[in-house]
Amino acid sequence: SLGEFEQHTLAASPGWPSTGTPAWLDAFVQRVFDEVPYYRALGSPPRDFRQLPTISRAELSVTELP
Repeated sequence: SLGEFEQHTLAASPGWPSTGTPAWLDAFVQRVFDEVPYYRALGSPPRDFRQLPTISRAELSVTELP
């Protein structure tokens, strides 16, 4: 029910697990490298998520990739 969802949401701890990255992160990064031309042009994802380059909306609209 909506009430149960609200209680679960309010009780949840925001942020990532203290033990590291969320379980879904590796699959998400791989999907980004598969589907986003800017990241696809970089090759393979780095092993460490923190090594990913950040980009802006402007870089996503560029037709020439790195």
